[in-house]
Amino acid sequence: GNYDHLSAYGIVSDYYEYRLLPNAKPELVAKFKKAIEKNLTFKSFYWLPQPDGTFTCPNALNCRTNALLCYPSYPGDYMAYPEFALGASRYAIIKDPLRGGGDAATFSHLANNDAWALRLLKDSLPKKDAAFTESANVGGHWTWEIYRAYNLPATAKPAPLPIDAVTGAWTLPGQFAWKRGPLYGLVFSDVVGAQGKLAGRFGGAPLDLWTRGTGSVVISFRNAKYNKVESPADLTFSCLAGELADGKFFNTGTERSQAQWITEGKVYEVRTASPDLQGDIIWRYELRDDETILSVKVQRAKKLKQAYLNLPILQREKDAVQTLDTAKGTFTFTKGASSMTLSWPSELTATLETPVKTSTSDDVRCLRIALPQEGFPLEIHIKAQ
Repeated sequence: GNYDHLSAYGIVSDYYEYRLLPNAKPELVAKFKKAIEKNLTFKSFYWLPQPDGTFTCPNALNCRTNALLCYPSYPGDYMAYPEFALGASRYAIIKDPLRGGGDAATFSHLANNDAWALRLLKDSLPKKDAAFTESANVGGHWTWEIYRAYNLPATAKPAPLPIDAVTGAWTLPGQFAWKRGPLYGLVFSDVVGAQGKLAGRFGGAPLDLWTRGTGSVVISFRNAKYNKVESPADLTFSCLAGELADGKFFNTGTERSQAQWITEGKVYEVRTASPDLQGDIIWRYELRDDETILSVKVQRAKKLKQAYLNLPILQREKDAVQTLDTAKGTFTFTKGASSMTLSWPSELTATLETPVKTSTSDDVRCLRIALPQEGFPLEIHIKAQ
């Protein structure tokens, strides 16, 4: 994948249909339900609202398509709302455009209140068959399944999302997320159980750093070349990069990693064996009440000449102020009264590169911070307010 939108639609539809069969097996119905719950739980870490009410999320981990887990598409997540708490959460946080049909003009299942649905009808009916004339094949194959789902008794109540917690830390296979005050962070270290080399970008680098006031500040996207990297300009995801002893460029993100708590709920570690470096990369996240300390170091690397940490900064918020102070060793992203600050030892070189295109409609600028000599960690303090 990510064909998650399609598969979620299929499994939710099948769940509602199969359980009505006279010979439906209760154990299979239970498996359907458990699978839907697990799928919604994973995706709930990626439903990241931005200050304007729209959503975005990282997609560097995707192994095939550029689709974002938070974007409207096939209706599976929304069809789950009557019976699944996280489905109800996703349905509830859809942004009403307040004027016109908005995204529901394409995906009518997004209209989550009567006023929006009425506006959609008033806008759409006069168009008759003149809408979507650029599409060669327009079908209504979702209609009856959406109708059936949306007419079920709404027994589920929206569950809190990870971003709503004041304090929390969560792990799933290959994934780690935390919340401390306004700061939310997400790491996807590996596709546990997968075989061979994958096209996604993983590891111990932060996949997303977010606050409600700033939206995503650091975010890892696939690049415009389906994650093919030929030069530093192609780095639109968090990683280590730099120069090998033979002068060749390298970047991390395709290696397999192991992750564990060092201190439960407080210190989390990801270890990666790098074939390029012929050494190990160790990422640690120390969770404190007022900040998160990220440290990364390379050890026993036989082929490394120099390296830097690459952190892509989202450029969606045009009125945000981005300040790199190399003398102090700080980068601050400020939007209104909200801000996120990253700080590091001021003697280390840091640059903020020019914006580059990604696989999405958003650009990023990469903050690059040099690593100390081998065996010594780069320590970054992350604070949000």
